[in-house]
Order: sequence, then structure tokens, then C-alpha cells
Amino acid sequence: MESSLLAYRKVIQSRERVHDSQLEVEVAKAAVETGPTYGRKMMTGYLASKGIRASEGRVGRVLRETNQPYHADRYRKRLRNLNPVPSSAEYMGHKLHIDQNEKLVMYGVTHVLAVDGFSSNIVSHFTMPVKNNLTIYQEVYQSAVLRYGMWDQIRVDHGKEFYLTLFMQEKLADYRNNTGRQPYMQTKSTQVAKIGLDRMVQSWNAHRIQGKGIPDQLAHGGCPKRLTADLLPESTDAADCYHQEVGSSLTRVSLFGRNPFATVEHQTAAEQEFARNYADIAELFERAIHNEPAPFQNGIKDLIGIVRRYV
Repeated sequence: MESSLLAYRKVIQSRERVHDSQLEVEVAKAAVETGPTYGRKMMTGYLASKGIRASEGRVGRVLRETNQPYHADRYRKRLRNLNPVPSSAEYMGHKLHIDQNEKLVMYGVTHVLAVDGFSSNIVSHFTMPVKNNLTIYQEVYQSAVLRYGMWDQIRVDHGKEFYLTLFMQEKLADYRNNTGRQPYMQTKSTQVAKIGLDRMVQSWNAHRIQGKGIPDQLAHGGCPKRLTADLLPESTDAADCYHQEVGSSLTRVSLFGRNPFATVEHQTAAEQEFARNYADIAELFERAIHNEPAPFQNGIKDLIGIVRRYV
């Protein structure tokens, strides 16, 4: 009986195993979509997020063999970016780290991500033209808490854009799993962009972290304490509450630049014309990350020309 079970398990494993030649095709295809920066762990995670299962060792071998210059460059960057003091948390729901990336802020792109400190799972993220209290609260903090539960502690830098999130975290402090901790700590510290961020989040949450595991699996089940939606009001209502209790107002809408269109109809017509010319905008991203910026640049020029015709 035992031998028959073992033989059956081998058959199942052989069916699930991706053939080497097929794995090379899938890795090559994924590399086009993600660019040259993904190493074996992130690439394995990206493949897993698409339903393609292969070990990190096999994926790493394919990456090394298919493009040596990219592999050598990734190794140099990995050594430079090692963090000697990793953060630690006791369980899912202990610490929630919220951080932002403003490297493209001059182009109207700001990424904000929330990461659980125990599982390293990216529990929420949003891309906005200008960082805004109400947007960060609703799209990053509120969405994460409603999906996973209440964190004991929020960790952010000293930016004013987190005021509403920290206000609500303190207001709901009694609903936490461990109320003995401080509810928060502050430490010093667009479409094409969204495509890259979404792919990175899928890859990160499905990749294996040495000594911890896979973020998606570690975050399964969420935080020990859950909240009902009525405790987390919409951003405008939360901002009203903040104004009543704190006495200061938050910027309700953060604008980036000036809308050149005189009517909504003109703006919609311009967007539809651009969409017809560039049905697959992901291709612009993929070409740009492989040092082929011309299609992306041409897309920007075409967009400028289309806008000028409607204003």
C-alpha cells in the first residue's frame, strides 16, 4: 500500500513539474513583463502568481543562462542594498509599515504601500498623482484593515500625509489585539507606473523569503482582531471627525497641474482616442524597462498632440 502511494505521489509531481524547455519560455516571457531587475526569488514569485510552479533553483539557473549581463548586475545591486538591521514582528497584525516612493513625483506619480511586518506581505498599495491624507487613509489604511483586520501598531515617517491614518489608528486603539503597545510610531526616514507596481506586488507576495516563508501564505487568515466596516468611515467623514476633534483641516483634494480640458466630453474623447492608438499600454512599460524608451516617448508625444486638438 505504501509503495503504491509513493508511486502515485511521483506521478502527480511529474504532472505538476514544468518541463525545462517550457520553463525557459515562461521565464523569458516573464522577463519581458518585469524587466531585468527580478532575481530568482522575485521571478519565482511572479511565475507562481501566474500559476506556474517551479523551484527557485531551476528559475535561478534559467536566469543565469539566458542573460549573463542582467544576472551580474542584479548581484552587484543586491550586495549594495542589503539591510543589516531587519525589522521584526511577533505575528500577523503586530506592525504595519506604510511607506511611499516619490522618485517620479515630478511626473505626477507617487506610490504608497502598506507591508505587514511579520509576513512581509504587501497588504495594500495605491498610486496617486500627489500624496494626500484622505487618499492614503481610504485606499491604503482602510482597505488593508477591512480586509485583514486591525494592526497593533502603524509605522510611518514624519510626513504630514499620514495624519488622518494615525488619527484613526489612535481612535480605534481599543480594538487592537495588544492594547499595551503604542498605536503608532513615526520614524525618520499613473497608468504605466501602476502596471509595474502591480506586477511587483504580485511577485513579492508570492515569492519565498529565506527564514520566513511566502508572504501570501504567512498572511493567510489576517490579523487576530477584525473590525466591522462601520468603525472605518469613508475618507471625507473621517476628515470631518479629524477636524472636529483635532481642530485643523486636511487637504481634501490634492491637484497635480491644471486640467487643460474645458469640458468632461473633450477629456473623454481625448482619452478614448489615445486608447485606440495604444490598446496595450503594458507594452510601453515593457519596452521602457528593457532600455527601449522610444515607444514610451512616442506615446507621450502622441498624447500631447491629442490633448492639443481638444483644448
